[in-house]
Amino acid sequence: MGDSVESDSSFCDLEMEQPVLPVFPDSSKQCVEVWNHKLTSGVLSCTHFKEHWRIWVPKIYSPKPNRSCLDWSFDESKAQEVLFDSLEHFIFNGDPQEVITKVSQLDSPPSVCGRVFRMGEPTYSCRECGMDLTCVLCVDCFKQSAHCHHKYKMGE
Repeated sequence: MGDSVESDSSFCDLEMEQPVLPVFPDSSKQCVEVWNHKLTSGVLSCTHFKEHWRIWVPKIYSPKPNRSCLDWSFDESKAQEVLFDSLEHFIFNGDPQEVITKVSQLDSPPSVCGRVFRMGEPTYSCRECGMDLTCVLCVDCFKQSAHCHHKYKMGE
């Protein structure tokens, strides 16, 4: 399987009824499988992703022949499936929703309480860990964190 990409008419046709990921240009494998193989082989580069987009972006976003430029439209679901879903499957190494669900289960209890501060309510800012003055904790979170043993500043 080479790295060159040749254009052939069978590759150009994408059936939207089938919810399969796009086929990579130089093989019968899905592009995610090809990217994963190149990643494990140590040869994956941004060029492989650019090549995928170089082929598919014009096919999805080019105006149809003999149509007015004011009447231009594209299939958003096709763009989502071919351009974005394939990248998500590669990044997540599988179904993104399954991975997100598993990761969110690991964040229990959540590290951010989401409290909205009222005017004059005390806040704590860790001088050792805080990146800037907006990095603050509510009283409850501060008391339950390791920051209570750090240098900190109490504000209102």
